[in-house]
Amino acid sequence: MIKHEGDKWILYTEDGSKVIGTHDTKEEAEAQERAIKATDNLKASKPIPILTIGKTMNGYPMSKQVYSEIHERSIPMNTWSPVVIGHLASQSSAKA
Repeated sequence: MIKHEGDKWILYTEDGSKVIGTHDTKEEAEAQERAIKATDNLKASKPIPILTIGKTMNGYPMSKQVYSEIHERSIPMNTWSPVVIGHLASQSSAKA
């Protein structure tokens, strides 16, 4: 909820009990309100499947080969393959 008070635009919580932000222009207050709503939408969205090489997903071990097969099969179907994060246990975690 945005209210104009004096020369400032004040963004309040939906119930009006707390000030979230104070802005010089209505546009700035609206931008903050949109950003908050976008963040709330992200929190409510379904998580993206993430595969970690060297771990398991649904009981199946994930290797570079398995991920490559998943990725190759997703291309002809015009779908996105899952995101891969991490490294193999045999790889060093950091190199100088």
